[in-house]
Amino acid sequence: MGDCILTYQETGSTNEVAIDWARRGAPQGSLILAESQTAGRGRWQREWSSPRGGLYLTAILKPSGDILPGVSLLPVASSLAATEAIREATGVEAKIRWPNDLLVDGRKVGGILCESSFSGDRPDFLVAGFGINVNQTREDFPLELSSLATSLRLVTGRPHEVYLVAACLAERLEHWWEACSKDPSAILVRWDELACGQREARVTVRHKEGQEFEAVTSGMADDGGLRVRLADGRVQTLYTEEVVFFRTLDP
Repeated sequence: MGDCILTYQETGSTNEVAIDWARRGAPQGSLILAESQTAGRGRWQREWSSPRGGLYLTAILKPSGDILPGVSLLPVASSLAATEAIREATGVEAKIRWPNDLLVDGRKVGGILCESSFSGDRPDFLVAGFGINVNQTREDFPLELSSLATSLRLVTGRPHEVYLVAACLAERLEHWWEACSKDPSAILVRWDELACGQREARVTVRHKEGQEFEAVTSGMADDGGLRVRLADGRVQTLYTEEVVFFRTLDP
């Protein structure tokens, strides 16, 4: 992971650069790093604020035959890699909120966007994009995000080395990417240790089209989906929906 690296002072989106490079033959484990993005995006094409001071990194992953059954776990593996990298590089105990949010003290410190290109039912390549708020100050966040987002600098009161976080992230991503084929159960166990709200949390589930319903979380499925219990007692597994956590149920 990281034998080939492209770095930019500024680019539109590291994911878009990665997708283009992958289609032109970029090797497995190639990384794209940018100091800022002008067109960063999250799930559902939402804008991702990407000022200088953050880490914007995308990894190109090309699954071999033995890892194909585990590629659905890439978003989970990526969230583990990012959380562990933050902890290792800065000492901040970040947590995961399904499916792609990185939290510190309930505020968002980062997010992950995984995308893929398929030929039939086989992926040609996948990209895992990371946006982590490392050294942003409060003034760097748009007004609408100021109460929802934070940075590692704001949490600790001191700046951090962005490229140290990147190096730790590359190392942990390589570890968990290999686990997708060799030991997928370890991914689920570790995610359970680092996640918040995965069990007995009352949530609102929102579809991309806008429909919503309430449910209670009941843990992760083996393929990385989130199981929720509906009001009528049925259990449903979520994959593409958005989840908003409200509160832990009373005992």
